[in-house]
Amino acid sequence: MFEPSPISLVVLSVLGVASLIATVTDIWKFRVYNALTFPLMVSGLIFHGCLPNGSGILFSIAGLFFGGGLLIAFYAMGGVGAGDVKLLAGLGAWLGITNTLGVFLSGSLFMGVWIVVVLAFRKTLMLKVIQAQTVFERLVDLGWLIGKDCGEKESLEEMSEGHGRYGRVVPFAVTPLCGLVVMTLTYWK
Repeated sequence: MFEPSPISLVVLSVLGVASLIATVTDIWKFRVYNALTFPLMVSGLIFHGCLPNGSGILFSIAGLFFGGGLLIAFYAMGGVGAGDVKLLAGLGAWLGITNTLGVFLSGSLFMGVWIVVVLAFRKTLMLKVIQAQTVFERLVDLGWLIGKDCGEKESLEEMSEGHGRYGRVVPFAVTPLCGLVVMTLTYWK
């Protein structure tokens, strides 16, 4: 996919622009808009459906569901927004399963390192480790996932409003953008 060819250049151009727009709106307003994600999904399906080998539509559909499925548990916990799920589904429609996973993992690794460095300089690393343990406990807490009241849980929307939101919430759209850059630089031959 990332070999220099007219098809990969189209894919990387579309995804680069879409990821950049999503990153800007996510950093600015903590939103990834449907006006971006739905056309991204549909255009990926159409693009691959029009490829001559005929199997492109299955490639695209599998990537769409896989990309969206990667974030469903995080969305259920309130860790990412619905726009983030749709953004990764749209990228999946263009990239297929394997490349979507590569973009997600490389972007997540890059962002994880970046977050640790930023937190270490802010001297709030220990607080964030405790918050990460809380997120893990939420994963294990099946009662919370099915809607039982397990105490006060701050939603993503509540965390992203007010002063200091940049210290508590990392805009997810930065992750796929970093993943695309890392994957492109790594695999471009």
